[in-house]
Amino acid sequence: MLWGAITACGPVALIRVDGRIDSGAYEVLFERLLPYLEKHGRDLVFQQDKCLVHTSRRLGQFFWREGIEVRFLLNSILIFLFSIFKFTRADQSVVESSENVAEGC
Repeated sequence: MLWGAITACGPVALIRVDGRIDSGAYEVLFERLLPYLEKHGRDLVFQQDKCLVHTSRRLGQFFWREGIEVRFLLNSILIFLFSIFKFTRADQSVVESSENVAEGC
């Protein structure tokens, strides 16, 4: 399985995880992101899909302790996935024209 983090500045991490991820493993993954967050600001939202590991007490306490906002945004995930599957070469100009959106990063 791959676990990733994406920001307006681009991808932050793509980590290969063998086996299942429990709340302890998620906490370790987020701890690896903390140096990046300290460097680039901590104004972020964790977008999750209500999977049990995402809603565990341990992970909830970690998010609270670190001041990370958590939202349930399944519609955004579905829209994103739909856009990937419907992407055609004709849409390439849209991608190219929006590449500099995060210039200040």
